[in-house]
Amino acid sequence: HLNGTAQIARVDVLGYRLERRSLLGLTIREKDRTLSVVAKLVRPDKGGLLFDLLQELEKKGFNSSATDGIDVPHPIEYAPEGILWLEKVSNPSLHELIETEEYVSGCRRAGEVLQKLQGLSIQNLPVHTYEEAFAQLKEWADETARIYPALKQSIQSVLEELEKSVPNVEPEAVQPVHRDFYDSQLLQTRQGWA
Repeated sequence: HLNGTAQIARVDVLGYRLERRSLLGLTIREKDRTLSVVAKLVRPDKGGLLFDLLQELEKKGFNSSATDGIDVPHPIEYAPEGILWLEKVSNPSLHELIETEEYVSGCRRAGEVLQKLQGLSIQNLPVHTYEEAFAQLKEWADETARIYPALKQSIQSVLEELEKSVPNVEPEAVQPVHRDFYDSQLLQTRQGWA
């Protein structure tokens, strides 16, 4: 909670998706402390659901005390006009580590995060088939390899490993797959990846 001396000292645009959402990083100064938070500007009809989802993820093990180190930014508050306030995490993202040694271990960690997400039972999450998810992943992998030719062999190896590990499910069975996942969401920490 802020006291009466709070002033916005700095605003940074962290991300923007046309007509969908924006991310702003705010530094707020009070008389005796400085806070860093993120304001995620979302469509008002979606923000409350997103806030509830983040709280549900925290309850289901995506929190700062998780033994596997996988957590989500803590949701602070949701304002009905479409502002979701989150704790700010300042570690480098997987996206920022492309073409570094840490990138491959970060991609493995992304798989662990997705596996943990897909093992959850949460209301209101869209459901897709593995085939749809893998086809989308292949498109993004091909595009990444086109942009970063030095990673082409590594990307191909990862895709082959993933293809081998696709679960043997009924052709018509629907499996939960989290599709709204970006490399900028995975952060490198002193303890590894979160």
